[in-house]
Amino acid sequence: MIWTKIKKDIFIKKLQNDGYTISDGIKYGVDILVYTGNIDEYHAKYAILFFDEQCIKDIVSVQRICSSVGKILVLVDESFNFYEVERFNAQENKEMK
Repeated sequence: MIWTKIKKDIFIKKLQNDGYTISDGIKYGVDILVYTGNIDEYHAKYAILFFDEQCIKDIVSVQRICSSVGKILVLVDESFNFYEVERFNAQENKEMK
């Protein structure tokens, strides 16, 4: 599904109605930043990426940026389900040797 401007606006309005402050997230490679307090007094806690069909490498790259600047990356699908993305750490698989 492609996120339309109308759908994004509905989602943003819902967050604002819940008391969050929203700003553009382009400098972190995400769609929006979500603040839990006054934008002039607090850093954004969440970085929201509207999930379409991003490559896993793109998501991992954005997550690394978010992690380095202290933000929680959250993917949001077209049904407004939230998925927190934690840092990906590849572990060696002993059976593959």
